[in-house]
Amino acid sequence: MKIILLSLDNEVGKARRNKINYDYDLIYGVSNTNDLPEEYKNRIHIPYNSIDKNKIMKQRGCCMYGHLNILNKIVNENLHNVIICEDDAILKDNVNLND
Repeated sequence: MKIILLSLDNEVGKARRNKINYDYDLIYGVSNTNDLPEEYKNRIHIPYNSIDKNKIMKQRGCCMYGHLNILNKIVNENLHNVIICEDDAILKDNVNLND
């Protein structure tokens, strides 16, 4: 069983990763639209009557970027039995994830 973790490369992400109690492969997301590639920005639909278009781009685009990077990793590496977690997911019980 492989766990892929989505986290930000900042102090909040680092503090959250320090609390994680399982092995994982790390994929970094972005939280700034300046770090978002144009190909992702072009895929985001922003309603014409939106008041804060930059906020919607940040919410939708940055989130999509991280999750699509994880999906690309799964497809490119032909991974099976994968759990995708964000950095605030902590294993509560002593569960064997391989069962």
